[in-house]
Amino acid sequence: MSKEPQYLVQAVLEHRRNKKSRKNEYLIKWLGYDHTHNSWEPEDNINDDVAIADYFADKKREKEGKARLKELLRKKKELEETPSDSEVFSDKEDDAAADDVEAPEVKKARKDGERGSSSRTH
Repeated sequence: MSKEPQYLVQAVLEHRRNKKSRKNEYLIKWLGYDHTHNSWEPEDNINDDVAIADYFADKKREKEGKARLKELLRKKKELEETPSDSEVFSDKEDDAAADDVEAPEVKKARKDGERGSSSRTH
């Protein structure tokens, strides 16, 4: 009686759908073997559901991480494109704006007893 050796899955590295058989296949890293022995295996040949579940959990975390990174990069770009308060007016614009503003009229204080500048006599 010949018994096939059982190989242990170290990790699932990739997955694909076989177009002919319409079944999932997984690229397997075998425990105790280097990467040259990795092989594509149909789902039916893999007796390690935990390794497959771990693979898909890692893929989900990777996808969520990429989405988070993409969102952070988008926000960073928005911040870089939004002018800061110091960039809203350049020095030339500040000078031009200052030229447009008229100085308020300064009134001199009158001494007590002075009634104004009318030259009327009583």
